[in-house]
Amino acid sequence: MALHSSSQTNLQYYKNKLVEKINLKFIKDFTQYPGGRSRSTSDHSAEEFYEEHLQIKFKQAVIDDKILTIDLDGAAGYAGSFLDEAFGRLGHEFGLEECRKRLEIITTEEPYLADDIFGSIEEWAVDGIHYNSALADGKELKESNYFTKVKKNEKKK
Repeated sequence: MALHSSSQTNLQYYKNKLVEKINLKFIKDFTQYPGGRSRSTSDHSAEEFYEEHLQIKFKQAVIDDKILTIDLDGAAGYAGSFLDEAFGRLGHEFGLEECRKRLEIITTEEPYLADDIFGSIEEWAVDGIHYNSALADGKELKESNYFTKVKKNEKKK
């Protein structure tokens, strides 16, 4: 089982012993075949997963002072854009520390996913919405966002 290593020693006891968990089994609660970033481009999108499952369960974990455990095993595979959008939004809305405290990623099939997910959470918590997110439409993005800088530089050429 892969767990994100950042702050793991401080939070591991808290997560495993003291707090009840809310469980989300990805293939049972959502789909075996995750799509892309947005509803407009694919079925079973990250946008759909976030708005109809992840955000709701995470809010409940915060309200109830619980841990949200997400089991990712069994799916056909995860596009990087899917993970970035779904979990990045979580970081943007709830902040890095709250996500570290309340989120546990379980995967034996693809153990690197936990680090990828927490990387997206951190990027979105620090830099804000990515330019290619459905949330970015019509919004001025923070200049600190690497992806915003890249897009702006491309437009100048």
